[in-house]
Amino acid sequence: WMLQLALSQSQYESAKKGRDVKRGLEQKAKMGIYPAPAPLGYTNDKHGEKGYKTIHTDPERFDIVRKMFDLMLTGKYSPPRILEMATKEWGLRMPNGKPLSRSNIYLILTRPFYYGEFEYPVGSENWHKGIHKPIITREEYDRIQFLLGRRSQPRVQKRDITYRGPIR
Repeated sequence: WMLQLALSQSQYESAKKGRDVKRGLEQKAKMGIYPAPAPLGYTNDKHGEKGYKTIHTDPERFDIVRKMFDLMLTGKYSPPRILEMATKEWGLRMPNGKPLSRSNIYLILTRPFYYGEFEYPVGSENWHKGIHKPIITREEYDRIQFLLGRRSQPRVQKRDITYRGPIR
């Protein structure tokens, strides 16, 4: 009986901590502070007050990421070519020292965080205006999405595919 009491108490405390953390992250997002690790070009504030740590520009990578956006906006460079230039010519690396991967360049070019907004939690359609310094404007972001061939609204595809689902 004592063991069952102790286990139920620890389970309650664990669930309570989970709720507290979730509430704190949502509150941080409402204040405009991105509640996750900073993306490339930014750094997390390590010395701020707990709960109010913001995201600052990375002096080493911010300008390089802006140059990547500028090259994409010209329409003359593909993302793999920009990636090659950034890693080989400019020496851009991830904060852990590894080179950027091809998927990272597409993530950078399609991430709304770089124009100043973010969705939290992801997939919830709750958009927040960030207090961080944006690298690009919304118009530049829309132009890049057009150049990448993405649409602002996903298309619904209706096709009848033979032999899909249970056979009748």
